[in-house]
Order: sequence, then C-alpha cells, then structure tokens
Amino acid sequence: MLLSEAIKASDHSYSAKDVAGHELPDWYEIGNLLVESGGIEVVDPCCHASVRVQTPNGVYAAEARLIDFGGNLRVSRLRARLETVAAPSRSAKSGTVPVELACVLVADMQALYAGLTSQEIEESYGLMCRFAGCPGSMCQLRFESKTIQFAICSSGWGDGTYPVYGLNSDGQTIGLEVVFIVDGAIRS
Repeated sequence: MLLSEAIKASDHSYSAKDVAGHELPDWYEIGNLLVESGGIEVVDPCCHASVRVQTPNGVYAAEARLIDFGGNLRVSRLRARLETVAAPSRSAKSGTVPVELACVLVADMQALYAGLTSQEIEESYGLMCRFAGCPGSMCQLRFESKTIQFAICSSGWGDGTYPVYGLNSDGQTIGLEVVFIVDGAIRS
C-alpha cells in the first residue's frame, strides 16, 4: 500500500499528552529510486544537510513505517533499500540529519545533479522546498538539461535531528534508514 493512502486514515487531531504510540508493522511504499553513483542520501531539502551511505548501484524501494498515537498517524521511519532485498537488517549509525522544514528527501544526489547546470541546481533548491508537507511522495522536476526524481517524506513530529543507519544484507550495505519516532514514544 502507498504511504500517501495509508496516512489518510489519520484523524490529524492529536492533542493528548503522554500518549504512547504503537508502531505499525508494515512498510508503506513511496516509490522507486535509481542509484547510479554508488550511494544514496537523506537530505533536508531546504538546508541541504545530508547523510550519504555508500551502496551498490541499482533500483531502490523508498518506504516508510507509521506510528499510531490514538488515531493520529505519523511517519516513524523512512528507508531506501535495494529493491531485491526484502528484509535488510539495520547496521551502525551512519550519522544524523538535521531537519528544518519537517521533511526529508531521499535520492542519489550525485547522480541527480550530474548534468544539470549550476543555475538549474540553484533553482532546484527552491523547488524542492515546495514539496514540504507531502507525507510521502515521488517528485519530479523537469529542467532543460534533464528531469530529476526523488522521494520526499514528512519527518515524524517535524523539525529535529534524526539518526541515519545503514541497511545490510549478507554483509553488504544496501540502503539506509532514518528513525524519526520509536515505538512507545511519548509526546509531551
């Protein structure tokens, strides 16, 4: 199921304090990404802070999990995994990504910007910020040089600094995972 469809079930009226959340077990689809430069990044689209994880080239599934706070659903985790690996394990922390616009994007940023003019890259910065508020979507920007594509996703409760982990399978790093809210989190 698509993340955008699953999150429609949220009542968006969360007002209770000290409510423990329950993380739902399913990963919800955002879309597929192409990695061509040997790595994938999670990026704040407006301040451009990022964490890059070295991965093999290929097609990656961008997915998110939800956490339920009494009917209010939030994105609890975001991952991009090599499409052929259904159940990767989380490895060591690769870094932290600061978020200033309540969302992050995931893409192979090196391949995304390769072939764009410096003016198109500068223009992309402002355009990417316009996608803030999307719970989880695939986005495209068309420039004269080429079309770029990335996944964008809301970041749990919004702004903050979030840990980014590598994803492994058979001893190889095949993706990344960002943790926004852990199961049992209490909102105060």
